[in-house]
Amino acid sequence: HPDLPVGGTTWHEMAGNHVILDIGGGHYVLYGHLEQGTVRVRVGDEVHRGQLIGQVGDSGNSGEPHLHIQVQNMPTFDVEDRGIRTFPILFEGATVSDARRGDSVRPVAG
Repeated sequence: HPDLPVGGTTWHEMAGNHVILDIGGGHYVLYGHLEQGTVRVRVGDEVHRGQLIGQVGDSGNSGEPHLHIQVQNMPTFDVEDRGIRTFPILFEGATVSDARRGDSVRPVAG
């Protein structure tokens, strides 16, 4: 799917160009709104930490370029499927903050 103009949205193919990785234990990671033509993995590929999966885009239901990431209980994505459950994500070395509360975000020294 082509990227939409900034501010454009669509209800068709909500996740846009996306990849879903099976991480085991009935958990799958969805990476959504990828730029058209940049996905670098194929069905059945083994993916490793640090590997390029694709580039951030603005495809699907996206008001601006960004990466949508979620851990879910299914290897598919359909906004109408009420059986999809998502799980919290803990990023290694991350600081929890919420800009809506006025929290500031600083890079973690490493």
